[in-house]
Amino acid sequence: MRRFLVLLTLAAVIFGCNKAGQSDTEVDKLSEARAKWETAGTSAYIFNAQRFCECLQVLTNRVQIAVANDSILSITSVADQSRLPDSLYAYFATVDDWFDWIATSLERDPYIGSVTYDPDLGYPRQINFDFNRQIADDELSATLDSLVLLVALY
Repeated sequence: MRRFLVLLTLAAVIFGCNKAGQSDTEVDKLSEARAKWETAGTSAYIFNAQRFCECLQVLTNRVQIAVANDSILSITSVADQSRLPDSLYAYFATVDDWFDWIATSLERDPYIGSVTYDPDLGYPRQINFDFNRQIADDELSATLDSLVLLVALY
């Protein structure tokens, strides 16, 4: 019995520290990536994005998002080049919005929380979160790519 309790305690310590270690690692990666992004010092850029979730189809289509001064200027469907209505802009995110969302999501201690960042500019390229393994449809994944920094003319 004593041996069982020792093994149980050891397992709890190992697995408990591992999850906390994973979260700390993700927080560290987030801080480093955000610093790279801020160093790039851009206020205007375009990028492609696609979200994978249990949500409206229009929100999961691959889109190109144009941003200036941390505001979305336009969202265009990559498939047919049609512009999405302004009323949908609130459902999409700038790179800075994604950084904030990732930070808040990591604070929630998700079951799965992993992000891959662009090695040069630091923006999140692949985002994968599952907040509770026992709840269906609480997952969110997104891909951001083809980011181009623009020279702001104003």
